[in-house]
Amino acid sequence: MTGPDLDDYLRLFALYRDILPTIEGPHGNRLELLFGRVAGMLVQSSPFNATLPVTFREVAQRWHRGEPETRAHFDYDENRYFFLSDLQDYLQLQALRNRRRG
Repeated sequence: MTGPDLDDYLRLFALYRDILPTIEGPHGNRLELLFGRVAGMLVQSSPFNATLPVTFREVAQRWHRGEPETRAHFDYDENRYFFLSDLQDYLQLQALRNRRRG
């Protein structure tokens, strides 16, 4: 296996599309679960992950290592939401770019 690629991320985000368009109200465990799954994918070695902005990968690595400040920061739905929505926007732009090339 070569690790996650763009399609893997897009499929995962598609499963959670009902909770990502808005930050209104608590998302609870669904957003926490998505964040954990995405962070787990971001720390894997893959050709696609190597193309992602380093900030996404570094945050995921710090969270995965259990760094207290990072864990405390992502205890809040709002912080998980903003991280995930930024990543999702980036991935959608990459998908659009790929469609235009192909």
